[in-house]
Amino acid sequence: MNIGAVSNASGVSQRMIRHYEKIGLVPPPARRGNYRDYSDTDVHGLHFIANARDLGLPIECTRALLGL
Repeated sequence: MNIGAVSNASGVSQRMIRHYEKIGLVPPPARRGNYRDYSDTDVHGLHFIANARDLGLPIECTRALLGL
């Protein structure tokens, strides 16, 4: 699924998805040509990050929770 579909499904903006990839909070997705190709697992992880941010957890705490 492309970044627009993932953004809609997860509630995380495309800009923030790219930011999370840049800082290593989420792994870079597979590529199909020049496009990012996300899976359902990626959507789940981004939804988790969005919930953690809504609760006020800092990025490093969220990173630690994702690593569990």
